[in-house]
Amino acid sequence: MTTALAVTSHGHMLTPPDRHTPRAHIFTPPDEQSLDDALTETHTLLEQHGYLIAVYPETLPTPYVHRLHAIRSILESDRIALLPTALPPLATGVLARQLRQLSLCDFSPGVLGSAARLLGHYIHAGALLNSVAKLDRIPVSLTAHAKSWMPGTQFGVLAAPEPALVRLGGSGEQGKLAGPQYATRLTVASSGIDGEWVTRTLATQWRVSDIHEAYLPDDSARWWGTGKLVEFAAAISDLSVLYQLVASVRRDECHWCGLEIIGDRCAFCSATLPPEPPGTGAGTGTAAAARAVRAKEPRPRGPRPQAPRQPRPQEAPQPRAEGRSAEARSVPGQTAPGRPVEGRPVEGRSVDGRSGEGPSARQARSGRSGQPGEPGATAPADASGGSGQPPVQGTPLPAEPGRGEPVPGRSPQGPPPDPGPYAREPRPGAPAPGNPYAQDPYPQGSHTQDPYAQGSYATHPYSQGPPAPGPGGPPAAAGPSAPAHGPPPRADRPSSSPSNAVTVHQGVPRP
Repeated sequence: MTTALAVTSHGHMLTPPDRHTPRAHIFTPPDEQSLDDALTETHTLLEQHGYLIAVYPETLPTPYVHRLHAIRSILESDRIALLPTALPPLATGVLARQLRQLSLCDFSPGVLGSAARLLGHYIHAGALLNSVAKLDRIPVSLTAHAKSWMPGTQFGVLAAPEPALVRLGGSGEQGKLAGPQYATRLTVASSGIDGEWVTRTLATQWRVSDIHEAYLPDDSARWWGTGKLVEFAAAISDLSVLYQLVASVRRDECHWCGLEIIGDRCAFCSATLPPEPPGTGAGTGTAAAARAVRAKEPRPRGPRPQAPRQPRPQEAPQPRAEGRSAEARSVPGQTAPGRPVEGRPVEGRSVDGRSGEGPSARQARSGRSGQPGEPGATAPADASGGSGQPPVQGTPLPAEPGRGEPVPGRSPQGPPPDPGPYAREPRPGAPAPGNPYAQDPYPQGSHTQDPYAQGSYATHPYSQGPPAPGPGGPPAAAGPSAPAHGPPPRADRPSSSPSNAVTVHQGVPRP
């Protein structure tokens, strides 16, 4: 499947040099064809050939250029290449003919489209003019403008590859137009004047292989600024030479559309190649060699290096309290073994007024654990401190002498520790000394102040008195009733005897 070529004027469709060269599709101007018909034709070309390359001059009217871009946009196809060229109209037809010849070769569409810029540098295009007064495509001196008004004066103008202008006739020629140094074919199209200087003098100087006559394109008069001219273009016509010229150029892959291209710009997506790494260039090898060079560049692997962290200042160890064992350490938020919890009785302590600690604590004070089966013997403590939970590590609490451990310098049988500021004189029925949370609910030894021992609401702290009778109703029945507020009496509360009644309250003792 060959790549289709298209032009925008019949004058750009030159006669092929042989019968094998395919024809080019000619777009119709927008004022002569509807958009729907143009879309149908273009879609058919894409279905038949796969890719389409349209070559048109930069001087094409703006509505025509908009029509080409509209077709490409509506079809949403990236297989259409629009290639404007700065060559004169006849040279544009010569360039399109060369691309038609190369479309028979094994070049990919990307290489064929990129070859248009390459072949444009090997085309020598110019014209023989009687006047250069309206010529604005190349620089013209003031002297040349003045001599344009002299009768019988002609100018040889070269527009590509380098602009040049020489005056012909009169006092003689002032110079020669620089021609190609390789074998070319000269294409000539005349209108209004004799072209003998081109076919004889210029052809001899450039040593062309043959001369081909063609029709003058319609837009040539507007391009050159006059209707009386002889336009010419010398270019390579041998297909083998054209193939060798294109095949010898380094190829790359377009990073946007993925097509194989030559040069620095893709003809289909107009994307330019990214800059090459240092040490590689256009003449260092093929695209595969360039990619191999990039692959050999060392790339960092692994995690990114991080800045060294500043060492944290070490905290000074807390001084170990004298006589404090490792089992009594705890962390904030956890209760240390042997330390009471506010608001509830301490486990292992008796409230009979004789001792503030149980048998396990007394054995710990004396350093004796006993044997299993003996009276007063306890089971050996595990590694977790006897609580059945794993040991807790953390910042130790400040030591409290007299809480759960013997004080150095005192015997285990010595006097008990200071009971605290809440203790009173022991008396029958009073709490055990040393318990800072248990208080005597009857400071005067009378049970008449026990709010739960009487049926009256006079001394109940939450009582509001007996309920008032409703409006118009009978008076309320006398007798005790449940309090309107506060907790109900507990069923397991001990009797209100003043000899052994003990009540443990939470928080501040009630008066």
